[in-house]
Amino acid sequence: MKRFYPGDLEFTLDRFGSLPMEYVIQAVIKGRKIQMEELHYQERPIAALHATLYNVNRDSKKQKQPAKTEEFCMYASKEDLKLPSERYGAAMNALIQQRLWPSWALFCYKELAAGAGPVAPSVLAFIHEDAIVLAPSDTGSGAMVGLLIAREAASGKKLLMQSPCGKQATVAIPLVDTKFIAQEDVELIVVR
Repeated sequence: MKRFYPGDLEFTLDRFGSLPMEYVIQAVIKGRKIQMEELHYQERPIAALHATLYNVNRDSKKQKQPAKTEEFCMYASKEDLKLPSERYGAAMNALIQQRLWPSWALFCYKELAAGAGPVAPSVLAFIHEDAIVLAPSDTGSGAMVGLLIAREAASGKKLLMQSPCGKQATVAIPLVDTKFIAQEDVELIVVR
């Protein structure tokens, strides 16, 4: 008797119809995840070969950074690729369409675009000339959570930031110890 769901003896063809629907859905989701992990494990040698061939033939004047193996993986999950949440990429795309994305923030374009979802959040961002808080959400305790993109000039300051939808907030930016940062799910204090 073939098992559909690895590791679970109850999920078999003859017992399938008598199992609770929630259990079956969870089993299918977990089975699909296991299948994707196996496919990703199997594709890594080929992806490494593709990355090597690409790097050998790349023009180092046009493409400064060498390609990584993960760029050639089709079955890698977003956790494996370390891509930001879909809502951040969707918010960035909407800001680019409105011509509100600053040129200094293009350093994180590739990662945000790769993980972009189809639907942008209702509040796209809070923007200042030295910092952006992408897809902010209110925590209800005088703070907001979002993807912080900031320059060193914003380090440790309280900035009045404007949203494209007309909202304003004064946000306390944490210390920025490099020229630029992009941190996901940062909790920022909103100064009243």
